[in-house]
Amino acid sequence: TVRKNTFSSLSTAIDIKSNSKGKYFNNTFDHSVLGVCVSTKSNPTLLDNIFTNCKQAILVEGKLCQGNFTRNKIVDCESSILVLSEASPQFISNIISGSPVGITFSDKGKGCARNNDISHCTTGLLTEDASNPTIDKNKIEQCSTGIIVKSSSGKVTRNTILNTEETAIKLDASSGTLLESNTIVGSGKEGFLIIHASRATLVTNTVQGSKVSPLNCTEDCQSTIELQDNNLQKGIFSASKSL
Repeated sequence: TVRKNTFSSLSTAIDIKSNSKGKYFNNTFDHSVLGVCVSTKSNPTLLDNIFTNCKQAILVEGKLCQGNFTRNKIVDCESSILVLSEASPQFISNIISGSPVGITFSDKGKGCARNNDISHCTTGLLTEDASNPTIDKNKIEQCSTGIIVKSSSGKVTRNTILNTEETAIKLDASSGTLLESNTIVGSGKEGFLIIHASRATLVTNTVQGSKVSPLNCTEDCQSTIELQDNNLQKGIFSASKSL
């Protein structure tokens, strides 16, 4: 157990590998290149830690690599959380602000992001490169874009996205994404933007107050999306047109 330590100005503060299942509680990571790196089939628990001004706060990479990351606070880091190479960690009830991207799943990343509070980021959550995570019950507020699913799949469910500068949820060449019971309020452009032949199912979502349209679907998505029981409030859906 590693508890109540301060790690400052280090290349890598903590490197967790070789099947480790350690516990890391109430530590502070400041101005380090990499706060915590998790790899090699490890499954640690990180709880109530604080990361500030790190280049990369948390990196989880490698097949069979997991981990439970709960109630951590990440502020003003160049990159907050990055999941790579089929890792499948759980990120629950973390607070993230002031980063280019709050949480990134890339390179077949899996796992879930649930009940996180993400604000003042360029993108709240990004899934790309054949990743397949579950993104559930997060609150994303005052970001440029809320969620981007690019060349990936997964489930995006029960999230609340408030006051984005641009699009709330963007699908770009997604492959079979489920968008269910998300609430979008006050997006600067579209509520949903679906492009590049994305395949998706949209069920029981609510969009309110989008300045451009609640849903914008390009013509190449005409036969690849399904809409059911959504509350989009304005207009009638038509492929290749905004509502």
